[in-house]
Amino acid sequence: MFDSIGQEDPANPPRREPLTAVLRALSGVSVGGFIILSGVLIGAQYTANRAGYPGPGTWTVGIHLLMALLGVLAQVWTDRQRPPRVYLGSLGILVTLGLTLWFYWFA
Repeated sequence: MFDSIGQEDPANPPRREPLTAVLRALSGVSVGGFIILSGVLIGAQYTANRAGYPGPGTWTVGIHLLMALLGVLAQVWTDRQRPPRVYLGSLGILVTLGLTLWFYWFA
């Protein structure tokens, strides 16, 4: 675990919890998907503007980009934490992205 000065001991690494790994992976994949979705929205807005159609809208594209950026920052923070902060960070990411999808795609 840790040696006398608080450094991780390479001979005795900390035990990894399966739930922690699953939540980190799920939130990381969700953020990656949201980045791809934001890129698709940028492409759709660009194509719509060139064709003279309204497209998804600048506000919608901006919100998706902001949420993708916040998701990446939250994921980096979450990956550097230990339980129970990992649970809070991962669930916060999933809830935030889920609410964004709900309000901009499903509602």
